[in-house]
Amino acid sequence: VLDAKDGRVVCEHGLTPGTLATGFFANSSRVAFAAGKRVVVLEVPTGQMLGEWSSLASGAAELAVSPDGRALAVGEMAGDLELFDVDADGRIVGRRWSGKTTGTQWGASFSPDGARLASIGYDFALHLWDPASGQEVFQVRDLPIQGFDVRFSPSGDSIAYMGGAGQTWLIDRRVWRERRRFQSAPEPHLPGN
Repeated sequence: VLDAKDGRVVCEHGLTPGTLATGFFANSSRVAFAAGKRVVVLEVPTGQMLGEWSSLASGAAELAVSPDGRALAVGEMAGDLELFDVDADGRIVGRRWSGKTTGTQWGASFSPDGARLASIGYDFALHLWDPASGQEVFQVRDLPIQGFDVRFSPSGDSIAYMGGAGQTWLIDRRVWRERRRFQSAPEPHLPGN
């Protein structure tokens, strides 16, 4: 972990080669890393390991920390998306749920309020999950390109995702919410949006 001001090393930890994902907790006192089938939580600046989970369903591709720091989401190579509970001391206390998609989940992001988790990957779909229950609440299928990263806007009203050829797409969630006010049907299938 490097200090952004001057580039000095704040803490160091020998991790599994091939670490593909990392995420800071909101207060920057902890950082999580995922590599292979392992997730590690470190204290900053001491570098002390606070928590570890070493039995992911498949190799880690992405990691996201919830806004309250009480959950870690890991997108995986075989299409799994797993959510882990983290206690107040930074220990990973267990797997809350595991969801399955049909392609590597390269991107994962919590909404600012923590009420939704988005994932995206090689299955040409954007998935929205309920972090509490593990239920997939919505899916945008048939995206024009495979996704590599996904992020919520600070307001939570929009989702941006980046495709493999460098394109960035924006999805406005307010349209989905407005339609739901007038009908009880699920959010619509929106290919190419």
